[in-house]
Amino acid sequence: MSMISRKQPSAECDNDDAAGSYGPLSTEQPTASPLNARSPSFSADNQFASPHQIRHSHDSQSRPYKGFSTPFCGLFQTSGGLPTANIDAEATRNKSSMQIEHEQYLHDLQMSHLRTDICSLSCFGVCQSDQTRYLFTQTLPPSFLKRVTYHIIIPVSIFLLAGWCSGNIRNEYANNVICALLIYIIFVWYVLACFNGRRERIMVREEILWKLKRREEKIKRRQEERRQSAHGVLAVSGNGSGGGGGQFDIPYNVASIDTQTEYEYYSDDEEEYHRNNYDLTLGQTRFEMNCAHRMCGCYPSDIAPVTSTNMDDNDDNIESDYMLHQPSAAPSSNGDLCTRIWNAFSNPCLTCVPCCGSYGCHLQLCGFCALAQEAREANLILPRYMRMVDYITMEPFLMYYPRILQLRRTTGSFWDHFNALSHLSSMILQTLAVILVAMLGISLIRAIGYWNLTDMGVLGATFLQAFAVMYVVHWGWHRYDLSIDAVIKYFAAGFLLCTSMAFGVELMELFLFRLIVTGVVSVLGVEQVEDNGYSRYLQSTGLDRGGNHARSLAEDADILQGFFDRQPVGRIIYILLSSFIFAGLVEELCKYFGFVMVDHPDFCSEHELSKAKSTISTQLSRCRSVQSDDVESSYNSEQEVPDAIASFEPSMQNRSLSSIRAGVTVAMVSVALGFSCCENILHIFVYNRSSLQSQITTLIAKSLFPVHPISAAIQSIYVCRRDLEKDSSIGLGRIVLPSLLFHGTYDFALLFISDSWKRSQASQYFYSGDNQQSLETIMTVCISFVILLCGGLCYVVQSQRQYCRLDQLSRSSRVCEVELSQHAPRQQSLLKRWKRRIMRRGD
Repeated sequence: MSMISRKQPSAECDNDDAAGSYGPLSTEQPTASPLNARSPSFSADNQFASPHQIRHSHDSQSRPYKGFSTPFCGLFQTSGGLPTANIDAEATRNKSSMQIEHEQYLHDLQMSHLRTDICSLSCFGVCQSDQTRYLFTQTLPPSFLKRVTYHIIIPVSIFLLAGWCSGNIRNEYANNVICALLIYIIFVWYVLACFNGRRERIMVREEILWKLKRREEKIKRRQEERRQSAHGVLAVSGNGSGGGGGQFDIPYNVASIDTQTEYEYYSDDEEEYHRNNYDLTLGQTRFEMNCAHRMCGCYPSDIAPVTSTNMDDNDDNIESDYMLHQPSAAPSSNGDLCTRIWNAFSNPCLTCVPCCGSYGCHLQLCGFCALAQEAREANLILPRYMRMVDYITMEPFLMYYPRILQLRRTTGSFWDHFNALSHLSSMILQTLAVILVAMLGISLIRAIGYWNLTDMGVLGATFLQAFAVMYVVHWGWHRYDLSIDAVIKYFAAGFLLCTSMAFGVELMELFLFRLIVTGVVSVLGVEQVEDNGYSRYLQSTGLDRGGNHARSLAEDADILQGFFDRQPVGRIIYILLSSFIFAGLVEELCKYFGFVMVDHPDFCSEHELSKAKSTISTQLSRCRSVQSDDVESSYNSEQEVPDAIASFEPSMQNRSLSSIRAGVTVAMVSVALGFSCCENILHIFVYNRSSLQSQITTLIAKSLFPVHPISAAIQSIYVCRRDLEKDSSIGLGRIVLPSLLFHGTYDFALLFISDSWKRSQASQYFYSGDNQQSLETIMTVCISFVILLCGGLCYVVQSQRQYCRLDQLSRSSRVCEVELSQHAPRQQSLLKRWKRRIMRRGD
């Protein structure tokens, strides 16, 4: 068996407050949430345990879900909010610092779980898979250029070569053979790429399980050493030597003793794997690891079915302090809208036919659930400061954020802010510039017949419109509430991630809906025939099951369209579903998810940044060991810290609630603008490509009626009510509902007017003129303007009221901070007492 071992900086070398200080920003208060209803932190013997103690007490238990701490289908089982340093003044008065820290730690886990779950679904989980692999194995993902070359440039080049051969090879037989061979090569190329990526994901999953096992064994050894040391100190104290209370001050954070750990991961030697019973050691077999990352397949369930014994003896079940989901398939009534929707699909299927000795199996696609499970494990194991890195580039936040924070205190120019971008933002802008230049070159040389210089001008105008709105909203009013770096990342998330998610879900919804309606129409015996040109339907030549002539539908080649022409009520229901469910709900949820997916230091708390600064040498060492060619390079805790980080003051992050609220609004509007920009490109160049005039008209209409930015601004009000005002009644449903009503009403009005005019013109086909079309345009513009005006006024009124409430909370928070500072010495003495009490128990 081949074994590769390497020394990496320990990801567990954190202090008691390693989790950081995060504001209690969930929809549910910790005192009532199942997350801590039976948590060890609230037990009688460990009432005020720190987040570090909670994490390591959980590590000492067995991981019930086939070697992991959370279930395979445990997506969307938590809900969270933005991490901030602001604490509810009224709630803080009656809580100790340890209780507050515990709540903040739980809320950070909730937000981290939600973010990683969503990132595992977008773009087939590529970004989340890269980050999880980097966090556990310190392996950087392939460069962006390499991936573009491997997955886009080479296949497109082969496709273009096939197109050239089809037009230049005169021999018909040779032409067909060569073109078919080249297309087959492209197919094989992508299949091999998928298998290679799947193999890497399986190796990472196994390595994660090995590291969790090694970590568990290490913590058990340290706990035993701590017990022996504590008993030795007690024995010395009992013999009368010494006598001060300081003899019991043994550091609880034993994970910080070692600064380096040797990890091992194993090869694909199946014989060695089974001979040593590694499947029993890790919690799952190689077969189950392969099932977890298949393109499409089943994964043996890790959740026990609900039985009367499980219901009666629920106290004996292994519990998770971090998930709403317990190791049982019982339906949970906790969570928000996403949790309830996901619970309908998370239970194992085929529970009556056990799969490989398990309790059934889960249907899975592209390894989404496995990636989310592995990412949640990273959230539980690694402290917050070790996870404060950008996606794709894996650049630590503190490598670029001190420059951004310094500019917030000065009146720098736009170019100064532009020069303070992170590597990820710079890469996004460079990629956009390269694509636009390439498209311009294609339009100049007319390499593609249907893409000319006028199309390039419309494309540039589409981006320019979105950038102009963003410049006015951000730079004109809120340049100090959110950085340009964050604006670029949120815009890119909306443009790429949100659009791809929404487009995929809408296609799936439309396909299922058409399939159901077509099946119903087919069962009813409805057939499709030709129209006679006068909107009169011909008698069908077919017979239904009763031997009678089947009812006939015609006008379009689409049987669904014909059915709606005969059934106006069905058409109205279809327009309602399309406006509020197929488009409105999906797009509003995707825009909210786009906001959640981006983890940016603009919304980090002062305590998080302080902890990150104090451990920056660990992060720099990890980065440098990754970039080095020497995989055996040891960890050096005395790495040179850049001057910008050394002079960085985390206290500069402290800002008012009103500023945070403005930053949230700008961030969500940026996501909406990115989403709207990509949607406009689709509408202009796919749905309205008939002429240049139609393209320009579509762009002007989309610019005059910014539905997505207004709906995102409305969402931001309720997000801040949940996260900043601590309104526990605000969940995902209440966040999305107002924007859904606004967006759905707008879409319904436009679709209904357009459809009514089309049917009216079809019934009056002898009349030809532009008056009817002009009247339709005027009515559409007027109704759109009224709906947008109502939505904008609603946002302005609620926004002003919220700013007043936040100002009152800020004043109350300052009073509370003064009171807490007066009691700080007493709390420190109580904290020492609790630690000594825990050490006396030897646990």
